[in-house]
Amino acid sequence: MTGTSPGFRIAALSSALAAWALVAVGGIVRVTESGLGCPDWPLCDGRAVPRGEKTAMLEYSHRAVAFVVSALVLLVAGSAVQTARFYWDGSVQSRDWHRSFNDEMYDAAKWLESNVPEDAVVGSWNSGILGFYARQPVVNLDGILNDYEILPYLERREIAKYIEREDIRYLSEAEPLLCRIAPEVLSELELKKIYSSPLPLFRTKYVIYEVLGPRRAPAGDETVACRGVESATLPPR
Repeated sequence: MTGTSPGFRIAALSSALAAWALVAVGGIVRVTESGLGCPDWPLCDGRAVPRGEKTAMLEYSHRAVAFVVSALVLLVAGSAVQTARFYWDGSVQSRDWHRSFNDEMYDAAKWLESNVPEDAVVGSWNSGILGFYARQPVVNLDGILNDYEILPYLERREIAKYIEREDIRYLSEAEPLLCRIAPEVLSELELKKIYSSPLPLFRTKYVIYEVLGPRRAPAGDETVACRGVESATLPPR
């Protein structure tokens, strides 16, 4: 369950332990022949709390553990269904353990739709979902979904010049990615962070930068910008 929140991991582990306890208590009820300790249901002899007889206490304990198991299983199943619904129709919007890289790109696309001019060009190294949902034109910057004109810039590590040439005004990406594959962008361009959203699955943030133009400050600032974000675990490229 890598990338899940501690709360979800605890709920899933508790479900497994409670299911084991249910089997164990059920075995005790069977061995002690306590199955009829409570003749009615859901109460026990018409009482919310059973009398002190051993058989009644054992049978009622079995019912109580079964209730806990049911509640925990429904909790875990509900989270799984919520995740599936997001990918089916995009109707669920929540920040929880199941928030993935794709979810954040979708949210970034909707944010761009509301906050950035429709004709502004956006650049991204992972542009699939962003390009599908954003109304703005999205340029892929890793050369996979682009034309051949970008390849010489990638070979010479001059992607910053390509961004200027194509008048790309915004960069949308997971924060550590610029540090890993295009640090020259941080050293050569003046960037202003205008959007930041937690990306807990990879222990980092998804960000949008506004490109203000060539950087006037001395190069080398990319080291400071990347400090503390390079340890994030990003999806394989």
